[in-house]
Amino acid sequence: MSGFTIFLLIVICGVLTWRLYRIRTILRDLSEAVTHKTPYLQSTESNIVKRFKIDYLIQTYSELQYQERKMRDLELQMQNQIEAVLGKIQEAVYSIDLNNIIIHANKSASDTFNNGKPIRGKRIEELIRDPEFLDCAHMAKSGQPINNHELQLTIDDKTRWFEVSATPISKSSSSPYGSVLFVFHDISRLKELEIVKNNFVANVSHELKTPITIVQGFTETLIDDNDSVDPATRLKFLKKIESNTTRLNLIVKDLLTLSRIESEPEFVKKTRTEIGPMLSSIQDNYSNLVKGSQKLEYLPVEKGVFAQIDALKISQVFQNLLDNAIRYSGEESTISFTASLNSDTDTLECKVWDSGKGIPGEDLPNIFRRFYRVDKARSRAHGGTGLGLSIARGIVEHHGGNIRAENIPDGGLCISFSIPAQ
Repeated sequence: MSGFTIFLLIVICGVLTWRLYRIRTILRDLSEAVTHKTPYLQSTESNIVKRFKIDYLIQTYSELQYQERKMRDLELQMQNQIEAVLGKIQEAVYSIDLNNIIIHANKSASDTFNNGKPIRGKRIEELIRDPEFLDCAHMAKSGQPINNHELQLTIDDKTRWFEVSATPISKSSSSPYGSVLFVFHDISRLKELEIVKNNFVANVSHELKTPITIVQGFTETLIDDNDSVDPATRLKFLKKIESNTTRLNLIVKDLLTLSRIESEPEFVKKTRTEIGPMLSSIQDNYSNLVKGSQKLEYLPVEKGVFAQIDALKISQVFQNLLDNAIRYSGEESTISFTASLNSDTDTLECKVWDSGKGIPGEDLPNIFRRFYRVDKARSRAHGGTGLGLSIARGIVEHHGGNIRAENIPDGGLCISFSIPAQ
């Protein structure tokens, strides 16, 4: 074999080896592209690609990659649209797959169940462990819709009420086995109002029942035993009837005032009022109402102190607070009241305090509730309706202020309130 032939064989072997290497490289790169779902950029115009008939394979794969990329972009666009729509819904909304993994959630759901942190990808059991809810989730996953099911949940140690609806939805790429959409409508405020309403009705019924029963009893006695009742007993019965009808009138009057406070946005009508003369007038009215050895002390307000208030309503607040102090602070107590202008906060600071025994600490947060009494028997004996402090709080809050109560370390109770001066 001549040297030329050997050289030619070497060249042919080299060319074949190079082509085999290129084909293996192309197939390897194509295999990796398929495995990792990435585009393959080898030119289909290459001679080696055409010669070995893999240009069609590359074109088909590239077309599939293009279509898949379009589908992913479309799914991402739809995902963004879903998130945008859910984000505008005030109710907590999320969906879970059949493994209880959250696949969609709006901001309200994150705020409600995870303090604003993202919940997508979490198991629903991490957020809600209530057995009744998990039963609802199981029913919904089995294809049974849930409509406005009332559910009581404890979230961050607080009891909240929800109306829960759940609907099974069809399969999708994000949940190939189907999913369930949940909507949580927070009705906690409605439940609280319902409880307040029921308690209010019960309290009103109880408060009205006592004087009505007394009036009815004495009236029936006077009618049935008219001939045998002596004048002194008759007068005693009539005085009982009078005192209880007066009590009924006070309760109804206070209830109407509370109703106006809650239902009329323009309940207060503010005018520029000088505070000193207003409190001096209150002192004149109450100086003869103190009992036994009680003393009424007014700390005069500086001249020229004005505030934008409803003078009649703020006077009623002072009167209600003074009535309470006179009734319950004891016959040896000193009852004081005053007001001052806080120039730093531009607020009118008012307070009424006494030197009595104060009230138990556990009762302090509740004394502004309707019909709340620290000592029920004693309160009724003194003629209180249990609504005075509630009315005072309502008037102060209508002025944009706040009212608070605290025991005085040396003895006594101080109730103070702040309202904007302008």
